[in-house]
Amino acid sequence: LREKLGTDFFVSTLKEALKAPRATVILKPDPTLAEKKELLDLQKLNDRIAKLSEDALIKLKAEEHDYNEWLDTPDSDEALKSLPTLTRADLELAAAKTPLTAKTINGVEVILHHTDISGITYANMLFDVTDIKQSDMPALALYMQIMRELDTEYSTAGEFLGKIKYNLGELNLYPTQIFVKGKPRLFLELRASALNQNRSAMYKLIEEFLYHRRLDDKESIKRKLKQLYTDSLDSLNAEGESAAIIRSYSALSAAGKMRDCIMGFSTHELLKAANKSPSEYAELIIRIFTELCDKYLTLPRLTVSVTASDTDGVAEELINLTRPAASILNTGPNLTLGCSTEEAILSESTVGHAALSTTLEMAGIAEYTGSINVLSSIITNELLWPKIRISGGAYGTDFFVGKHTGIITASTYCDPTPEESVKYFRTFKSELLDLLSAVDVEKYVISTAAATDTYVTPRMAATNSTVLYLNGLSEDYIEKIRREILATDREALIKLGAKIADALAIGVSCISAPERLLCKDLNRKINEL
Repeated sequence: LREKLGTDFFVSTLKEALKAPRATVILKPDPTLAEKKELLDLQKLNDRIAKLSEDALIKLKAEEHDYNEWLDTPDSDEALKSLPTLTRADLELAAAKTPLTAKTINGVEVILHHTDISGITYANMLFDVTDIKQSDMPALALYMQIMRELDTEYSTAGEFLGKIKYNLGELNLYPTQIFVKGKPRLFLELRASALNQNRSAMYKLIEEFLYHRRLDDKESIKRKLKQLYTDSLDSLNAEGESAAIIRSYSALSAAGKMRDCIMGFSTHELLKAANKSPSEYAELIIRIFTELCDKYLTLPRLTVSVTASDTDGVAEELINLTRPAASILNTGPNLTLGCSTEEAILSESTVGHAALSTTLEMAGIAEYTGSINVLSSIITNELLWPKIRISGGAYGTDFFVGKHTGIITASTYCDPTPEESVKYFRTFKSELLDLLSAVDVEKYVISTAAATDTYVTPRMAATNSTVLYLNGLSEDYIEKIRREILATDREALIKLGAKIADALAIGVSCISAPERLLCKDLNRKINEL
């Protein structure tokens, strides 16, 4: 072979090999495959049982009884006392804080975190797009993915990506919901990071990304929309829990509907429509993205957050590269909430995902407190985990309450009986109150407080600090929540538990599951993939 180097041997051999007839292989999925496998497994099981002797069956039933009894038997006091524990007195009341400086530069609100972080600069540019049309909101979730595929006036898409990798740690743009003085607002958030010596490159790349993309590349946009639709299908079939949770928010509040529009099933619905009419929706995307550049990615809508050892100069550079505009920001979103309280997303999975949501307002609870945090931990670990995970066979379950949204959610992941789980969420009040009367409150107060002590990076700490500031809260809010956690007692938990259970009974549910796992008697609104 070495002797043939420099001759036409390899080229001619390849040409000869590739003359063979081409085979086209078509893979056609069988939508009933999972059910066929289940029936086959059941038949095998029945065949094995039929071959067992009477003594073997009796032994098997006894083992099953012993196993279920073991599942339902709590650990003994002796076993529990063998574990080392802390007390409330062992925990500090103070919470870590991230100081910030807020000022206005050239009419732009600027939030600065002066921190020595090993020569790195973190820059966040928040563009308020709250008043964008509801029908256009789902396109915001696609902005970053599609823009990566488009050339700029100075570089091909591949060359631009290479510049980012060579010069920066990050350059991304996301839709994000932030509460500003208690009201939900929608932002496009640009996040960039670079070594201090690469700041000049960072400013140039941010400007090129925001304002010099070639938005008229219809074919590239059509191609990317098709790819994103396929990715979305795969995600919803494999991991539909997030879509189910966020969809359950959409009928509860403006904040919930906004989340569904920018990170929920609404985005998949846009991609689905685009897959049927690619040319029409490529033009729609071009129109929305052009409007974003001209109207929304502008100075009147900008808030800047910088984390670095020296911040003022960075903020001024970011402001200087942003385009001016005469657009006036409206007061709030114009949203139409979902009207169905029972929905389903019809997937091709073998299992389901369930979510039931309500709000603190529906529960008659004025505000989020640290005690709610403790209650959430107890419900997840002492109530739902044994019932849904251990006995019910779901892969996971969770209960959580949004600090700023006030949305309460019980959910399951990879659940073989999602309808039964939703039914349980609506009716667990008596079990919860019995549990709260007996549970070791001290243990959950300590573990919940410990969860607030997890390490956060300087970037994460600055982001959390910025969110609190925009919401009109000082970092004393974190300490307030921590103090409330440590002050939680049984009486407070029982009162909160009763109110939340009553609100869940009339909450909004969504299940992502195959049709065979949905209740035939329940008139759910069905959303097909």
